[in-house]
Amino acid sequence: MDLTEISNQIASVAANYSYKQPPDILIQIQNAVQSLLRFIHDFLAAWHIDLQVMSDTRMASNVMQILLWIAGAICLILFIWAMWGRLNQLQHHAQLARKGQSAINEILDSAGWKEQAQSLAAQEKWREACRAVYFACLRKMDESKILEYSPSRSNYEYFYSLTRKPIIAKDFRRLANLVEAVWFGKRTATQEDFEEVNSLLSGIEKECALHIESTNLAADLTGGAT
Repeated sequence: MDLTEISNQIASVAANYSYKQPPDILIQIQNAVQSLLRFIHDFLAAWHIDLQVMSDTRMASNVMQILLWIAGAICLILFIWAMWGRLNQLQHHAQLARKGQSAINEILDSAGWKEQAQSLAAQEKWREACRAVYFACLRKMDESKILEYSPSRSNYEYFYSLTRKPIIAKDFRRLANLVEAVWFGKRTATQEDFEEVNSLLSGIEKECALHIESTNLAADLTGGAT
């Protein structure tokens, strides 16, 4: 028989082979499984119960594969559960938003929204009252030419529009976050929440008045210069 010398090829393959050490956590798990199987084997042997499968060197590997499959299945179930919960939450938010669209067009100015907020507060409907204050704030900023109100815009878009008005931006963010928590979240609105958003609105209204005053002054100066 003609035996071909392949030692050079084997040496070449070995030189290019790079062994990657498996993660320590897998080694620790495998050692723990082997120790558990060894303990079970010794316990059964003490009672003269002989299970050949327990002494099989492939047993630890098989158990590891089973554990990995179980862990993967659990992760998949948790992922699906989280996605399902998130989709239900988004659907709930969309329903609340659709329900609120009809009310948005009932009153179109800031004063009207403030009046409605006081009416709702008198009925102790704090959640709806806080939301009315939120729309009064948006309409006030629109009337003051600080930003353009649109029902389709998100709060993040409003935040971006207020980058040049840091004082208003800070108060509006606090107001919007509180209203989002009571309208879309699980927080129960209280009288204290209504008083807080009203206080924030008052501060924003003062800044809006200063903005209008400075805008009118700049227009007068420009007109006088021409």
